[in-house]
Amino acid sequence: MQVKILKFRQVFLIGTFIAFSIVTQAQSFLHPGVTFDVTFPTGSNVLEVSFENNRLEISGLNDFISHNRNSILRGSSHLAIIAYMRQDQKENLYSVNRASILGSVVRSYLKTRHGLNNAQFTFIIRTEESVSNSVRVEYKPYSVKPYENQEIFYTLKPTYKELIYAMANYNEIPYETDKRQKLMEVFPEENYAYETKESVRVEELLSRIRELEKKFSQTAKINSQSQQVNENFSNVNLQPQIVNSQPEKVYSQQSATNIQLERAYPQQTTANIQPERAFSSQTTANTQSENVYSQTQQTTSPQVALNTLPVNVSSQPDNGNSQQQTTNAQYQTVISHSQATNTQLQTANSQPQTASIQPQATNTPPEKQIYKPIVAIKTNLLGIAGVLPPATVTDPIFNISIEFFYSKRFSISAEGFKAPIVDKTDINSQKWYKASGAVIENRLYIGRKESFNGLYAGLYGIYGDFDIIDLSVDDKGKTGSFFGGGLSIGYSLPLYRGITLEAGLRAGYRSDKYDTYIVNNGSFYVSESLENSEFGLTSYNLSISYRFGGYKRSGIR
Repeated sequence: MQVKILKFRQVFLIGTFIAFSIVTQAQSFLHPGVTFDVTFPTGSNVLEVSFENNRLEISGLNDFISHNRNSILRGSSHLAIIAYMRQDQKENLYSVNRASILGSVVRSYLKTRHGLNNAQFTFIIRTEESVSNSVRVEYKPYSVKPYENQEIFYTLKPTYKELIYAMANYNEIPYETDKRQKLMEVFPEENYAYETKESVRVEELLSRIRELEKKFSQTAKINSQSQQVNENFSNVNLQPQIVNSQPEKVYSQQSATNIQLERAYPQQTTANIQPERAFSSQTTANTQSENVYSQTQQTTSPQVALNTLPVNVSSQPDNGNSQQQTTNAQYQTVISHSQATNTQLQTANSQPQTASIQPQATNTPPEKQIYKPIVAIKTNLLGIAGVLPPATVTDPIFNISIEFFYSKRFSISAEGFKAPIVDKTDINSQKWYKASGAVIENRLYIGRKESFNGLYAGLYGIYGDFDIIDLSVDDKGKTGSFFGGGLSIGYSLPLYRGITLEAGLRAGYRSDKYDTYIVNNGSFYVSESLENSEFGLTSYNLSISYRFGGYKRSGIR
């Protein structure tokens, strides 16, 4: 009886599990294509419940997610955020950014309301003819596919630079396409979609490999051609040595022929040497002297003609002396042609040297290098000397500034000054000069890019305070603050590596607000409060600076 009960429990548990699985799947398939649409006011990023039909849509969306929350959290289903934008604005990045912002607002609302995270959402942008400022939340009764986008990038800053940076985070702007929709319909299961994605990757890799093979084959072809050119140059350098040996053979064969003719002379024989044939062969060798290799072949032709001389010898006793003289004259002609051939060979010897020099002439000169600074520390020597516009000399004003270089032509500097560094003024003294402040300046260097040398122009702003008295000039002292700004111009001259000399001036607006006072028996008495504003020169600049940086190729040949 216990065995029967055990079997019954096992069957019951198995049946319950199967029924639960069927009910869960049925619940998923009962909700395909369930959508909820929310609308945003034009120009607003706030999800207003009272706007148009949002109240009804948001209420239904919350109820639906509450009933399907467990399925979404398990990953067996997910929610698709679909942001709408107009078709004619597809190329407008501002519209793409707004659609991304609205999609992110809806997703953030659902995450905080129902405790979801980014893994339960996908995001696409759908283009319509006239629909915009609208977001649809669509229930997907299956897990997220590998090819579906889950990222939302946007920027709340209206600058175009920030917009480009934000949109560049998308590997591809997630527009809804027919290809994506077909993949979702044809491959509803994750494994098939993954295989499809892998096959696409394999095709991309194969196409890239083919392109690389073409590049490598072209490179190998160019290398083989360059090697062949080098071999031709080496062959040209070796040919003259071979050619130079030919005239010696010609002279030796000529001497042998002369000996044979001397032997034939006592017998009154006549050498039928066919001078026209020998002369025409030698003339052919002279006319083809432009090609070194053809000269080498043609110089052998006199040898053939000379080797044939002793063969055709006939006895002609009556005219032996005259023919012998004719033969000697013809041989002298052949020898003179051989000398001309030697001169041509010497010229050919000099040609390979010229050819070997030409590849060196084609070498490009090395690229120039410039010293590219990153940051500089400097001090104004005229300030330390106490020279102020227009021609006033005061106590030393100690100053130091730091300058940062950016964007190939621009720099920004911050300067601080103080006089004196340590205040030990005696109240009974007749004169003192106290001042402190700061200057911010932005420069544009007009010279070569990235060198930050030559003529410059800039804008500056200044703020500080002062306490000045000189009883030899005025019985009252002045103490107060000042501010101003204007234009600067000057010239920067590099001396050695990072050491640079600057000369320039600043001119603009300055406003002083101060009190006048008198000193009596060790006490200060304020007499009146004044203000003064004026335009004019504000400072001179003769600075020595050291720039920290390094050498860089300028790209100028």
